[in-house]
Amino acid sequence: MKRTILIVILALLTALTIAYIFSNSFADSEQSNEQSDSVVEIVRPIIDPDASLPDEELDVIVRKTAHIVEFAVLGVMTALLCLSIFRFSWKDALKNICIPLFIILTVGVCDEYIQSLNDRTSMVEDVLIDFGGGLIGLALTSSVYAIVRLIQTAKSKKRALKIPIIKN
Repeated sequence: MKRTILIVILALLTALTIAYIFSNSFADSEQSNEQSDSVVEIVRPIIDPDASLPDEELDVIVRKTAHIVEFAVLGVMTALLCLSIFRFSWKDALKNICIPLFIILTVGVCDEYIQSLNDRTSMVEDVLIDFGGGLIGLALTSSVYAIVRLIQTAKSKKRALKIPIIKN
């Protein structure tokens, strides 16, 4: 029962992440530029305190970073969802990793397609950036999962090696 609740929660969070990504895609170019400009105003004092970067260059950095972060979150969510559904085993690692990769790539392609419908630029380069962000999230989640599993295995082996002492 707990596993089912976890899967439902992770599925909802994954769906919300995808909805957030698509909601940004549905914004027209004017709305997207306003949103980007407001983020640039916030991060400029942190990233570029002496204002040496041109506005256009900083805007590109902010936009591409936003894509990477959005898709890294999607990578984490899809990885967690697949781990909880398929009860990941190292024997099935290649098969299980393909599902999150497919989801991330599909969302990236759909994201760019939706943007093209709203008079915004749609580039293959952005799909690759999105996919790279998803890979980062997937790699982080997989790494943490692998470390946790190694620790659990080491603890269980340590417990199994304890020899009881018999006192006379």
